[in-house]
Amino acid sequence: MATSNTQTRFDNNFTRKFGFPKERPAGKVVESLRQSHMDFISQSPFCVMATADLAGSCDASPKGGLPGFVKILDERHLLFPDVAGNRLFQSYQNVEANPHIGLVFFYSRHQRDCSSQRNSLHCLRRTAEEDGNSTGSSKPRRKR
Repeated sequence: MATSNTQTRFDNNFTRKFGFPKERPAGKVVESLRQSHMDFISQSPFCVMATADLAGSCDASPKGGLPGFVKILDERHLLFPDVAGNRLFQSYQNVEANPHIGLVFFYSRHQRDCSSQRNSLHCLRRTAEEDGNSTGSSKPRRKR
């Protein structure tokens, strides 16, 4: 029986016990960014950066700005703006000790310019009103 590339790439105790992934989801695990990834990142106003120090202590840090705040240098390098934030610099310290990071980028089709604290409540209200919540509440109703 021939071994597929997926079985070779994902051979571990879990896949041997529970089954190997199908080709489509396995194809999403890539070594560099695809154009569709870069397009998504360029539209995202927010992400969470997960890092860990050498001892394995983890940190998940929110990063945000206007869409495009993360610059895409090429398919293997992203540039995050240097902002003071909370001045704990945990992500920087962790990346200095351990270069492995996880990134989750977020994007909403109801995206608004909520870059300032003053605009955030107004953005919530606008989104709620557009979603059909006429109560004026800052909490949008779930669509059914």
